[in-house]
Amino acid sequence: MGTIAGLFGSGLMDGFVWQIDYHKRVIRISKSIKEMFLGKKCFKIPFKRSIYYKCPIVTLETNEVGNREYLIDTGSPGEIEDYKKVFLKALRQDIKIDYVLDTTTFIWSNPWKRSGLTTSYGRTARINNSRLGNMILRHANIRFSDVPILLIGNKFLENFIVTMDWPSSIIYLEPAIDCKLDVDILP
Repeated sequence: MGTIAGLFGSGLMDGFVWQIDYHKRVIRISKSIKEMFLGKKCFKIPFKRSIYYKCPIVTLETNEVGNREYLIDTGSPGEIEDYKKVFLKALRQDIKIDYVLDTTTFIWSNPWKRSGLTTSYGRTARINNSRLGNMILRHANIRFSDVPILLIGNKFLENFIVTMDWPSSIIYLEPAIDCKLDVDILP
C-alpha cells in the first residue's frame, strides 16, 4: 500500500461520523455512529478540538516523556511525531529509552521555501506501555524531530479502521487485519 496523505480537513469532517478503512481504501460518512460498524476490539479515545482549526487533539500517556497532547492528522504521512527537545530532556533526566535510531529522511512541505521541501533531522525512539484512551501500546515508535509539532499521522492510523465521531468527540480505533502494532485494551 502506498503512502496516504491529505485526506480531509476538520472543517469538512466536523459534524459527521467518518470511518476510514486504510486496508480496503474505503471511507464512509454518516450523520450517526449507529450507522457505522464498530468491531468488538475497538479502542475508544476521547478528543478535544484545537483552538484555531478545531482539529482533534488526543492525550498520549507515556512513562518516558509524560502526558502530551497530539493532533490527529489524516493529512500527515508520519507516525507519532514529537519535538526533539522533549527527547533530549528525557535523556538528560536519565529516563531509559530502549531503542533509538537517527533519522534524516523525513521530508515535508514548506510553503516558505522556494523548493517547497524541507528535510527534518531527528531520532525515532521506542516507547513502551503508553496509553491512548483505553488502548495500551506495548511498543510504539515516536519520531522526535527539529520541527516543533506533535501529531499522530497516517503511518500510525493505517494500522486501524479509524472511526471519528465528531458530534461526540470520540475516535474509535479497531485493529486492522494487518495491524503491525502490539496493542491491548485496558482491563
